[in-house]
Amino acid sequence: MDEGTPGVNGHSTEQLRHDVDLTRQELGSLLGQLDRRRRELLDWRLQLSRHPAAASVTIALLFLALTGTLTLLASRVRRRARPSAKLRRLRWALGRVLEEPELIVRGESSLASKMLAEAGTTLAGTAARNLGEAALRRWHVTKG
Repeated sequence: MDEGTPGVNGHSTEQLRHDVDLTRQELGSLLGQLDRRRRELLDWRLQLSRHPAAASVTIALLFLALTGTLTLLASRVRRRARPSAKLRRLRWALGRVLEEPELIVRGESSLASKMLAEAGTTLAGTAARNLGEAALRRWHVTKG
């Protein structure tokens, strides 16, 4: 198609190129604005300076939630440490032993499971030793 000849919908090729260039410029401008807005939104220092009241309320609510959680955990620990709570748990455990003793007693492990456990322990120990030696070598290289 030559320059100036009718193209799509009767527009010349030059007009279509011009329209495409304008669209690219508009898209570039819009992407720049979106990037700027994203950076502003994720800049917490800027948000603190723009919205100090909302930031204060948010920090206060987070503090209250953390304090409340710690208070509940501490009260639960104190409650569980009471002799009456310990006696209740002991009574529950003994009742469970008396009702279903087969769940408490373990049978003898098979030879295959013992061998597998020993092999796993050996592999884990070897891997830990090798990792430790490699870390020491790397540390000596960086220090020396």
